[in-house]
Amino acid sequence: MPVQRLSSAIQFALLYQRQTLVCAWVVSREVRPWLLELADGERLTAHPNRLLHTWQAEAEAGAAPRDVLARHERDWPALGEALAATAAARLPAEQPLAFAQAARAVLGDAADPWAQANLLRAMLSDRRRFRHEGGAGHSFVRRGAEALRAHDAAAAEEAARAAWLERALAWCEAAQRGATPPPCPQGLAEALESLLAEQRQSPHWATLAKPLRLTAARQEELQLTLQRLLVTAGAWGDWPRIWLRAAGVSPAFDPAVLEAARREAERPVSTAGRRDETAWVTYTIDAARTFDYDDAFSIVETRAGGLLVAVHIAEPFPDWAPGHVLFDEAARRISSVYTDDAIYPMLPESLSHGRLSLVRGQPREALTFLLRIDGGPGELVELRRGVVAVADNLAYDAAERLIAAQPDTWGRLAVLCDEMRRWRRAHGAMVAEARDVSVDCSDPAHLALIERNRDESASRVVEELSIATNRVSGAYCRREGLPALYRVQRPPSRTAAGRSAQREGTRSGAASGAARFSLQGGPHMGLACERYVQTTSPIRRFADLVMQRQIAEHAVAGRMTYTDTAQLKGWLERAEERMGAYAEAERRSAEHWKRRYLAQHPGLIVPGEVREIHDDGGARIWLTGLQMAVEGRLPSGASSGEVFRFEVQSVDEDRQQVQVRPAP
Repeated sequence: MPVQRLSSAIQFALLYQRQTLVCAWVVSREVRPWLLELADGERLTAHPNRLLHTWQAEAEAGAAPRDVLARHERDWPALGEALAATAAARLPAEQPLAFAQAARAVLGDAADPWAQANLLRAMLSDRRRFRHEGGAGHSFVRRGAEALRAHDAAAAEEAARAAWLERALAWCEAAQRGATPPPCPQGLAEALESLLAEQRQSPHWATLAKPLRLTAARQEELQLTLQRLLVTAGAWGDWPRIWLRAAGVSPAFDPAVLEAARREAERPVSTAGRRDETAWVTYTIDAARTFDYDDAFSIVETRAGGLLVAVHIAEPFPDWAPGHVLFDEAARRISSVYTDDAIYPMLPESLSHGRLSLVRGQPREALTFLLRIDGGPGELVELRRGVVAVADNLAYDAAERLIAAQPDTWGRLAVLCDEMRRWRRAHGAMVAEARDVSVDCSDPAHLALIERNRDESASRVVEELSIATNRVSGAYCRREGLPALYRVQRPPSRTAAGRSAQREGTRSGAASGAARFSLQGGPHMGLACERYVQTTSPIRRFADLVMQRQIAEHAVAGRMTYTDTAQLKGWLERAEERMGAYAEAERRSAEHWKRRYLAQHPGLIVPGEVREIHDDGGARIWLTGLQMAVEGRLPSGASSGEVFRFEVQSVDEDRQQVQVRPAP
């Protein structure tokens, strides 16, 4: 409001000081900022722009400005409440009013400067009944009954949050100093776990991080602080749970998703528009603990020099589309996640392990790729929808026996798949020849290692047929001009680091730059494929579900299902982000269980390759039998690249460290 100028007048001001509304008198405005003084004699400076309101009042005979202020401050509490109540009674509800209008309605036209200033202070102070909308002249809205109820509810909620925070910080302080804390406030353990997993992205970081001294803590210190608090609260689970949460893995499905899955699981098998392929002898080949069987194989015909092989891919219901609860859930999750102790499926188990899985003895809808396998890369003969019936779900050892027992069919397929691998290697593919090492967690007190040699015949058959199917899928999209989520990869590195990556058991092409999604397409050089589109795991990976639908609809009906490149780009970006986070969580979880295995076998002697020698005489050592890196001491004169026998000296599961020393 404009300053009213009076003769022999003193200028006063209304402003916020330490988040409190106060009145002051202007001692001097000759320079900026102005010099002001409060009723208690405290002096302060403030720029005129910071002042909410200024006014002039006649000097009172024999009264110093400070005395005038003191008197008004004594009268303020009762006066302020009376003015706010009068304003609440006289002003219309839910109608924005400039303060000048409000002042006339409450005080009349002849109000003196102090009355107007006090009314403004009252309305600014009473945030329950008045909403201040700001502006140069101040604008207010008096809240109506409904708005008051909403405001009171929000205020109560905020008060409850403040009270909870006070209890939470008191509990943490007691726990950190080693005292016996009171019962852990409800919700605090969840907040601490969120801080540990999500850190600065946690919704609790702003309120809890600074009081817990986490903002400047080193990563290891932050982790140990939060872990100790969770242990004290009796809420510590395990590190894999934290890493999975950090990666955004959802351990459970919403009830609406589960109900939709239950209904879909009851749908009968549809034969319309599908070939009957149930007479073919068909097998799945997977790890023993697999239940989500998404691909199966049939040898349809033996030909001179080759075989006609059917690769059947489980086909989720074609009427799923954006907006369908299960399609949208798959788009949110992006992929199934696999750890040594659990599976977190992309789709509920009633579908991924049941209705959509190619389980033995049950007819299932599938997209079938008929491939001519003759030792080259494999050629697509026909692409069609069918209904299959799997004869058996074979584990790798059972598949090895099948290959040995039927040399003219499955044995011949294994030989041809070896030739496919040699062809790819000759064309630049990086083919890893290594073992998979995981931990059997079925009995956590007695962990055991599970080893699978990926160079065995059954593994080569599965890998080569999957690569061939995804290669012909990529070629189909390129030839037909279908928008696609291609997987591309730059040429593999031939450096020592690349060779080292192979020795560490990375998959094909891992020594090159990481494979990524692309809408434009390009070669996947790590696999020696001109174009590569993953379609072989539609019940495990969302990108495969999308591309299977794109290719199947076009091959059968000549339609493009997905043409919106912005939509595809959104899915692509989410897939890149989620799958990278999932892979890191899976890796860290696998290493956790290997450390737990080593902790159960103290003094274990294991071979290890020296990778990096530190200045302090220690080294980074790759335990070849467990496929994990640890720290340790070296034998005298050891050099990088040498292999020695090491003894497991200690395992620190909290710090996620293993120390080894030369075996005696």
